[in-house]
Amino acid sequence: MNGEPLLTAREVAELLGMSAAWVLDRFEMGDLPGFKLSGRAVRFRASEVESWLEGKRRGTIPEAVPGHRAPTATAPRQEGR
Repeated sequence: MNGEPLLTAREVAELLGMSAAWVLDRFEMGDLPGFKLSGRAVRFRASEVESWLEGKRRGTIPEAVPGHRAPTATAPRQEGR
């Protein structure tokens, strides 16, 4: 084991703002990575959940785009300039 604590479906649900049932459904469908332990016990690595979540991202984050500069407060443009 890599020493990273394992999370329950309820803990993952709290992190994602979803229900534990939703988390378990995604796990059973093979969409969300996790571990099936004895019986009904399922556990997740936080790092794998984070990677899974990043894979679901749509669009870009302006700060992450090379060469992008955040807008600064400037005087409004005047027409004709």
